[in-house]
Amino acid sequence: MWNGHNDGDEDVAGAPRRPGEEARSLAQTADTLLRWFEATVPGSAPEIGLLSRPVGAGGSNETILFEVVADLSDGRGRAMHNLVLRIEPGDYRLFREVNFSRQFALLGLLQGQGVKVPAPLYFEADESWLGRAFFIMTRAEGKVPVSSPPYNRTGFLADASPTQRNLAWRAAVEELGRIHTLDVGAFSYLWTTRPSDGPAADFAEQVTSFHWAKGGKHAPFLEDVLQWLKAHRPKAISPGLSWGDARIGNMVFGHNFGLSAVIDWEQASLGGPMRDLGWWLFFDDLYSEEIGLERLEGMGSRADTIALWESVSGHAARDLLWFEIFAGFQLGVLMTRRCELREVSPPASNRNNNIFTRKVAKMLGVPQPADLAD
Repeated sequence: MWNGHNDGDEDVAGAPRRPGEEARSLAQTADTLLRWFEATVPGSAPEIGLLSRPVGAGGSNETILFEVVADLSDGRGRAMHNLVLRIEPGDYRLFREVNFSRQFALLGLLQGQGVKVPAPLYFEADESWLGRAFFIMTRAEGKVPVSSPPYNRTGFLADASPTQRNLAWRAAVEELGRIHTLDVGAFSYLWTTRPSDGPAADFAEQVTSFHWAKGGKHAPFLEDVLQWLKAHRPKAISPGLSWGDARIGNMVFGHNFGLSAVIDWEQASLGGPMRDLGWWLFFDDLYSEEIGLERLEGMGSRADTIALWESVSGHAARDLLWFEIFAGFQLGVLMTRRCELREVSPPASNRNNNIFTRKVAKMLGVPQPADLAD
C-alpha cells in the first residue's frame, strides 16, 4: 500500500481532535479505506495516502482529507483523486438533528442545479467499517478565508489587491443569491415539512435545539433573546432553501479569486433565503468592525452586499434585524452546546457571555450579558 508523509496520528498544524477521536489512527483509517474501495469499487486497485485532518475542522463531524490513486470509472482511468471523508458524529455532536444521508443527497441535487459544491461520490450506511456511517466527496481546490485568524487581518485575501478581493466578494455574494433562486420543489422531498411551512418548522427546531443544548442549565440571556424573537417574528417569511451556514468562510476560492465551491451544508433547511442573508451579514460584521478590524478594501460594504444579493436572488431584504438576531441566537446555542460537551464555562466564552451574545446585546441595545459560573 502506498502512503504519503502524513499517515500517522498527528493532526496537521496541531488541530484539536474531537473527543473520542483519539483512538482513530489515520494509518488504520487508510487501511480501512483501502479495503472499502476494493469491496465497493471492484477493479479500482486503490492506493491510499496523505491522510490528514483539516485545520480547525471537526466541530460538527469528523473530517479526514486523503488521496487515492485508483480507477473510479469516471472516464479518467487510473488517476489521483483528492477526496474528503466525512464521518457521522456519535454522541459528541453540535446539532440535535443529524441526517447524514440527507446531507449527501442534497449535495447531489445542488450539483445537478449548477451550484458549486463538492461532488458527492459514495455514501456508506454500514457502520461496521468506521463505527458510523460516512460519505466521500471530492475536495475543492483553492483557499478558504478562515475566521481564525480573521481574514480581514491576515491570509490570502489580506495579501490580495482590492481588485482581486472584489472578484472573490462578488463571486461569493452572487453564488449566495443564485442559491436562493433555486426551485425549492427539487429539494422538498428531503424534509418531512412542506416548503410553505419550512420557516415555521425551522424556527421550531431552533427552539427545541436550544433547550436540548443547554442540558437543563439556565441561559438567561438567550432565553430573553428567544422571547424577543417570538414577540417580533415577521408575519410572513418567504420559504425556500437555506444553506444554513452562509458565510464567506465556507467558500473555497481558486488562484484567480473565482469561486470553487460552497461547503458545509449540514445546517441546510427550508427556512428561506432571508435566514441565510441574516447569517451572512452577522458574520460579516462579526469578523470586521465587531473585533476592531476594518473591512478589507474591495470586499464590498454591507449595503453593497445587500444590493448585490437582492439583484441576483430577486428577493427583497426585509426584516433584517430579526434575521440577524436569529443568527446570533443560533450561534449562541451552538456555543452553549460546545460548552456542555466540553464541560467548561470559561469567562467571556460561555453559554451566557460569548462573542455572539455580546454582539446580539449591542444590536438590541441591552446590557451586555454576564458570565455564569456552573
